[in-house]
Amino acid sequence: MPTPTESTAVGPVEAFWRFRTRTLPVCVLLAILAAVFAYSTGGKTTVTTAVYLTDPRGVPVFRDGTTAATDMATYLKQRAEFAQSDTTFEQVLKALGDPTLDVETLRKIVTTSVADNSSIIVECDDDDSERAFAICSAVTDAYTELTRADTQRRADIAIGELQAARQALLADIPEGQTTGSIGQIEVDIAQTAKQAALFDAGVEFVDAPRAVPASRIVPLVQYSVAAFAFGLLITGVIAWLAAIRRPIVNDPEVAAAQLGAPLIGQLEEHGSNLGVEMLATNLSSLSSRGVLVVSGSLEAANNSDLVAGLAEAWTREGRSVLVVDGNLRKPRLSARFGAGLSSVGLTDLLGGLATEVAAIRTVKLPDGPSMSFLSCGQAVDHASSLLRSTTARQVLSKLQERFDVVLVDAPPMMDRAEGSALASVADGVVMVVPSGTPSSDLLALRRRLDVLRAPLVGVIYDVDPR
Repeated sequence: MPTPTESTAVGPVEAFWRFRTRTLPVCVLLAILAAVFAYSTGGKTTVTTAVYLTDPRGVPVFRDGTTAATDMATYLKQRAEFAQSDTTFEQVLKALGDPTLDVETLRKIVTTSVADNSSIIVECDDDDSERAFAICSAVTDAYTELTRADTQRRADIAIGELQAARQALLADIPEGQTTGSIGQIEVDIAQTAKQAALFDAGVEFVDAPRAVPASRIVPLVQYSVAAFAFGLLITGVIAWLAAIRRPIVNDPEVAAAQLGAPLIGQLEEHGSNLGVEMLATNLSSLSSRGVLVVSGSLEAANNSDLVAGLAEAWTREGRSVLVVDGNLRKPRLSARFGAGLSSVGLTDLLGGLATEVAAIRTVKLPDGPSMSFLSCGQAVDHASSLLRSTTARQVLSKLQERFDVVLVDAPPMMDRAEGSALASVADGVVMVVPSGTPSSDLLALRRRLDVLRAPLVGVIYDVDPR
């Protein structure tokens, strides 16, 4: 069994669920923001085209005919990089004449890649489909023009070198004579010029640009799921760290030990007569007379059903019971027994505005005896001061003489000053501790009870708080 000061270990999932009122909204908000971003930036038109290249192997301008397959892959990669180079983009800008475009913008919307080891894929993403088409076509045109000029430049260099070699040979032989070497050089010059002309821009053909409208739904779903998962991760870690620093109580014995009071029992199922009957029996052995205040450790505790069940059980035993709705802000018992907010009740009685006869009403139990009920009364300012007053003590003393038990449904002591005020004038306090209550809250509650000198009769552990 854990000791009163021992922290209960929690896992990330349990910690996340413990702080779900904070973690889940964060995850949902991130998913919504991601969805909005995806929807606003999505739906762009993607224009794509393929440029099929001529194999340069064997063309003397580029290679000597011994190029390996790996060199072809390198050549394709180099050509794809050239298609999105600054030189190509500057040519595209000249052709388009669009002042809103620059090289950096083109880098963001134009991408190239190698496909099938024979072609370059050019893609252009832009909100304006017409401009996307124009850019895609301009890129292929610029690539073709620049490559053709580069081929011609290479051919001119190669032919120039051959012509220089021919001139050198002619200078070394007598005038009017020829040699086979000169004839071969002339053949090489003609072949180089011919193959350069045939190779041209190194492009077999270019596919017509086609548009592929991007879906808004797919990225919206993807971004939303990713953001929600990211939110789960981040909030889960934060919740886990918070849970480690602020342990909770998940054991009734620990709750009773931290409050320094006996464990009356466990409330396992709300609305179960059998469970309330057992609690009523156990509580009778600890406190059978006087003003008994039933309060919770925090706002999550709902004591109204429990108070009503205890009162009904003791009434059937033959005791004279007065049920008092002391929860002035959330008068659940008043609503349960049909007393409206304008009904005469506790505040009117304590303020001298009503008599006991006018304030106390009789509630008939189903197939049983009747019990007395005092509603919360009308709303007043400084209610906690009224409940702590000497008049309140005198009124409660008179009620003790008339009834065996005055059972008061009080608000949570940690959240409402009225709960502490009622505890300070009671003969006994019963504390309802919901499962999962932070250990630090129970220690703080114990210190508050000591300050109030409120007699804590016992602890009821709520296994399944609602």
